Amino acid sequence: MRHLKALVYVSTAYSQCPLQEIEERVYPPATDVEELTQKLDPMSLENVSKIETTIIGKWPNTYTFTKALAEHVIDRYSHELPVAIFRPSMG
Repeated sequence: MRHLKALVYVSTAYSQCPLQEIEERVYPPATDVEELTQKLDPMSLENVSKIETTIIGKWPNTYTFTKALAEHVIDRYSHELPVAIFRPSMG
């Protein structure tokens, strides 16, 4: 991918749904992504499912929660490549 000139990430308008108002910016993550990954990686899917609602907090589902985390990760590495985060809504 050394010839990649830019990245457009397709997120969702619902990635920040716990907020009342959503601006065109990247928000801080709900949790530390690396720490969460280290905790969950060794766990079985069954055990992760048991604590899912605790992990996702105010997000309605894992889809919107992980989209929010992905936006943060992409933003963190955006100094290496021009990045755009697109948040389409249904409609």
